[in-house]
Amino acid sequence: MDVTSKTYKIIIGIIELFLGVPFIGGIFIVAHAWMPLVILFVLHIVGIIIAGREYKNRTGHILGVIGNALGWIPVL
Repeated sequence: MDVTSKTYKIIIGIIELFLGVPFIGGIFIVAHAWMPLVILFVLHIVGIIIAGREYKNRTGHILGVIGNALGWIPVL
């Protein structure tokens, strides 16, 4: 089902947009002890699995995993 992977990617993208706002996203992440990054890391891994089963592009989820891994560095 093409709709599942696309919808999942849109939802995660909206969450990433919120966390990507320089001060608001940073304050939210630090206030919740970096748990949003862990949750999004897991959601991107699930997204890779869903996209793989549907033979869809996984590039966005792979970049999300890398971005969340780099998000653990506070100044970055």
